[in-house]
Amino acid sequence: MIDVTFTLTERDVTTAQRSVFGITFFRRTAWRAWQGGAAFGAIVLLLICYLGTDTWEHFRFIVLLVAVLYVGVFLAMGVLLFVLAYAGSAKLAQRSMRKFKWLREPISARMDADRIYYGNAIGSSDCRWQAFTGWAENPQQILLLVDADRTQILPKRALNAPHDLDHIRTWLTEAGVPYCAPFC
Repeated sequence: MIDVTFTLTERDVTTAQRSVFGITFFRRTAWRAWQGGAAFGAIVLLLICYLGTDTWEHFRFIVLLVAVLYVGVFLAMGVLLFVLAYAGSAKLAQRSMRKFKWLREPISARMDADRIYYGNAIGSSDCRWQAFTGWAENPQQILLLVDADRTQILPKRALNAPHDLDHIRTWLTEAGVPYCAPFC
């Protein structure tokens, strides 16, 4: 059994938000629709260009140029969307830490081979390891993904011994919780 007590810092929350954002962003339907729209539009334009009648013969270069520009604009807007959302998620995490005092309350966590108990003055949760949809690790923390929008943060600085981290990894692996590579 591992017992730890810690207080989340603004850096903990910001780092976790950025890591989780990278894990969940590419799973979201909007991003997949964005990619599909770009691919579909490019294919339609190229089909018109190369499979069309002879009347398109004089316009093939223009249609090809439009297809390339279409895909380029779609990709540029996608990258811009990603960058703005990535930066915005960190700002939102910082604002939340400043606004909600309960996020700065000390948290106690108790873990064993079956479950993790998380609690502070506001509330608590008692979850079996199997209840998590995934977990990730970055240099500062272990992130336990409850779903696409909720995460439990366990800072590594709170662990008492180096082998505690190995125990947690083993328990998550034995419970069949998939590892998700973080985007940090």
